[in-house]
Amino acid sequence: EDELLRSSQSRSKDVARKDFHEFLARQNALQIKKKEHKENLIEAETPGFNPKITKRSKEIHEQNNRGTFLQRVERNETKRENMLSRMASLAQSLPEDCTFQPSILRKSADLPVRSAREMSLGDAETREISTRALRLKVESEELSKYSFRPAMNTTLRTVSKKDVRSTLKVVDKPETYMSRLKEAQDKKEVYLERLRKENEEK
Repeated sequence: EDELLRSSQSRSKDVARKDFHEFLARQNALQIKKKEHKENLIEAETPGFNPKITKRSKEIHEQNNRGTFLQRVERNETKRENMLSRMASLAQSLPEDCTFQPSILRKSADLPVRSAREMSLGDAETREISTRALRLKVESEELSKYSFRPAMNTTLRTVSKKDVRSTLKVVDKPETYMSRLKEAQDKKEVYLERLRKENEEK
């Protein structure tokens, strides 16, 4: 019996060890599958466009981006100063016979000088005024097509303050205000009670 028990326990350990190894194998296979799936997604989402750059473009890129950042800034500043110097020398070398002067009215010459912002705002206001005037003109032409004219009663007399009377008469008869208010409330309750009875009879 002891030998049978030991044999059974040994067999159970072998089965458990086998199950454990199979579990590890399944986990490893799952991890490998996840890794492959992740790599496939990265490959699918990574753009594969490779622009074709000519040899001349590469040379220009290397020429403009060589050196450190400070060296590039200094080089660009030197290039800018050289360009300004060339423009100044070109302006001085213009022929002297360029004497054209635009003829403007004396009134225009006396007008105050406007900045670019002021001219822009003035033009915008002018356009807005023109648009409003055109809109009013179109509306007027549309209204002129309709012949209806409301008849106004010119015989009405001017209403004076004496003709306007308060319903509550608080100012005219303040001493009877409470009694009149109670009377109105009583009439309302009687009216509501009558309506209630009529509805019940139906």
